[in-house]
Amino acid sequence: LPILLSCWIMSYVYKGVERVIPKVLQDVFVPFLTILVMLPITLCLVAPLGTWLGQFICDFVLSLGSLGGIGTILSMALIGAFWQYIVMSGMHWIFITTIITILATGEVDALIFPACTASSFSIGGMCLGAFLALRGTEDKAKAMSCVIAQMIGGVTEPGLYGVGFQYKKPLAGMMAGGFCGALYAGITGVVCTNLVPVASFLVFLSFTGASAMNLVNEIIAAAIAFVVAAVVTFVLMKSGQKKKEA
Repeated sequence: LPILLSCWIMSYVYKGVERVIPKVLQDVFVPFLTILVMLPITLCLVAPLGTWLGQFICDFVLSLGSLGGIGTILSMALIGAFWQYIVMSGMHWIFITTIITILATGEVDALIFPACTASSFSIGGMCLGAFLALRGTEDKAKAMSCVIAQMIGGVTEPGLYGVGFQYKKPLAGMMAGGFCGALYAGITGVVCTNLVPVASFLVFLSFTGASAMNLVNEIIAAAIAFVVAAVVTFVLMKSGQKKKEA
């Protein structure tokens, strides 16, 4: 958040400096003066504010786990739907460190990690749906490589940026898959007992150590997220192609 806020503020500072500097001197002085203005603003105001805001959001989301019943289940579903946007902001590291702290005290995480695991597999499903819907050989190859990157490599960013944000419609599939998968995990009471912070099949090791059904239910939740994301993405992209042809 500090970086995102700083860049947003800097865009206005840059434009303001650009207006007052003669064109012939802009290449040298506009970047220099922009950084000169932004340094104290970032270090003294934006960085503390962004850090506080990120911690507040983390604490708020974690507090949802104490609601119990339908409140916790719906909270997990919403985390599953929006987790990848949290990753984009970099705030996921706050959650991960908090989960590590919880597990270190001998407790289990019954809120964040079951939901974000489902969200990770929704990326793979989204990319598979895009692979089935796309026509160009190069585009299909890129989408399939993103499926492999998530399922085997444990990396979701290629799919998120290379497929989701490029074609836009797949993002709806990703959110739908994450929502449904995390909803199932919440209903079945899945808990994370140890942390394997990867987005590949190895992540299921995080759900061992409790009952056998705990692991099985998280695998089912990930499968639901994958399938729902693939189907929704495929339908949306195909309907968009038909509208263009019409």
